[in-house]
Amino acid sequence: MPILASALMTDPGRGATMAFVRKPKPMSRRRPAPSTSAPPPGRASLQQWLQRNDVLSALRERALTSQKMWAELAPLLPPALAEAVRPGPCVDGTWTLHVSSPAVAAKLKLHLPLLQRRLHTAGWPQLRIRLRVQQPPRVVA
Repeated sequence: MPILASALMTDPGRGATMAFVRKPKPMSRRRPAPSTSAPPPGRASLQQWLQRNDVLSALRERALTSQKMWAELAPLLPPALAEAVRPGPCVDGTWTLHVSSPAVAAKLKLHLPLLQRRLHTAGWPQLRIRLRVQQPPRVVA
């Protein structure tokens, strides 16, 4: 049962009225500790599923490759610009970088030759880098 608090409110012309307001429950800032135990019998862990399923395994490898390439390139960019870029999938010789706005895409286009050279000298295959604007979803009030 929620805790109710009373508040004395004044309304011009009617005098004082009593109102009841719900007090919000205090939110705990502590997160539960992740479970380190083995999955229950008959259930496989996520790692086991990734190893068993070829599609999930390939997806995991693409995600790791994208993260490794981004880790190589992010230090070359100004910090504010690097924060506005997220690595995306690398499929068929095209690597997609998700950017937060058209302005970030325009600025990042200026750095593309440098980024491609760095990937090439680091031993990654020659890739076409595609920029895709993904603006954050609008909050409906």
